[in-house]
Amino acid sequence: MSERKEYRQIGSTIYRVFGKLVEVRETDDYLILVNDEGETRSMAKRFYATWKQRKERAEELIDRNVLTRFGGSGMPSAYSSSSYFNEIIFDAGNEHGGLLDAPPDAGPQAQDLIAMLRISNQLQDYHRTKRTSSLELGLEASKEQLENLQEHVARLEEERAQLTPDQRAELTQAIRDVAKAWPDWLDNNKQAFNIPKTGSSGKLYHVHKTFMLRYGIDVTKRSRLNVTLLRRSRDNYVHCTLDDYDEQPCIIALKRIRGGQWVIPSVDALDTNYYRFEKRVLPENGKDANKPIAWFEDKHKEIFKRLEQATFKE
Repeated sequence: MSERKEYRQIGSTIYRVFGKLVEVRETDDYLILVNDEGETRSMAKRFYATWKQRKERAEELIDRNVLTRFGGSGMPSAYSSSSYFNEIIFDAGNEHGGLLDAPPDAGPQAQDLIAMLRISNQLQDYHRTKRTSSLELGLEASKEQLENLQEHVARLEEERAQLTPDQRAELTQAIRDVAKAWPDWLDNNKQAFNIPKTGSSGKLYHVHKTFMLRYGIDVTKRSRLNVTLLRRSRDNYVHCTLDDYDEQPCIIALKRIRGGQWVIPSVDALDTNYYRFEKRVLPENGKDANKPIAWFEDKHKEIFKRLEQATFKE
């Protein structure tokens, strides 16, 4: 018989059986899951920009058995995984029970690996299904997607055209450096990259401003970020998750500087539709405006409010 597991802790991440999900509630501050025994687990909206996606997934999983995940920042949390969550996963049955259950002859490390593979496959299946559904669009929606893509390409070409010869040479070198380092990073995808600290002067760098504008994250007090690398993107950008911020998906630029150190000079938005609203909300060259971080936070909120309103209309 398999060992029945109510929870499994892997690093600072805890996966916990929740049972049959019967209700999804929402308050001003929290997204709340309710199981068939009346137990609840909550997600604080102010901490997670992805709470609406979690709500959508939870509503699709009503009347099904689920797991919840909590933690993942690389540090122990003062909050309990029995009360809070930051991810919800369909607890698909298998020959050994639920996703967290393992064959009795597997050692502790093997049990963790088996559970992680099942959880990863379950999440991939969900996102693959969502992508398949998104392909079933009408002609008008397809035209709109094409227009968005053309607008995105035009923006990238405009960015390239504004680069000085030195900046173009620097970008070319960064692309080469990332391509050369990528095979080694795939073998060890947990990496830490430097970012400039503001120091006593409080000077904001481009990366501080774009992190706040595009992700609502204040990195001004940090000197490096721990990430899990996933795949390459355009130029010297890579897809990753931010281990210090609850595994938030992110697209970061990477550049190697004198001394061989790697730094993050900028970040790209996950949703290409973001840029049309950034352009509407910000003044010209606004992403490099000489303003305090609170100004960029306000602009982030305004941009995402407009983006969400446009999404709901669709």
